Amino acid sequence: MKYAKSLVAIAASADLPKINQLSRRFRHTEVDFSVPLSPDGSLPITHYGLHAWVTDPCTNRLARGQPSGMTVGATRAARKNLTFSLRDSADNHFDGVIGQARLVRVVIP
Repeated sequence: MKYAKSLVAIAASADLPKINQLSRRFRHTEVDFSVPLSPDGSLPITHYGLHAWVTDPCTNRLARGQPSGMTVGATRAARKNLTFSLRDSADNHFDGVIGQARLVRVVIP
């Protein structure tokens, strides 16, 4: 399997269950949003981030915006507070996207 693109996505923590469902539908895997984020790096966690390598079919599904097995309404509701970026290279990809969103990783001791 050839991974074609670096995917970074950010979701509001309140929308996490819907977003994880959408993520699994697009990628057909259990990779979920697991990087806690907030505006200043402290609690409370306001967003979660994800980085993954995706295949061309996944990239095409993302471009179309409609995964298999979900209604258009469910997809729109899930994507409402979702930001994602696709690049050829992962160099500074995650940190660049969260920086543009003015978010910082939350370090939980």
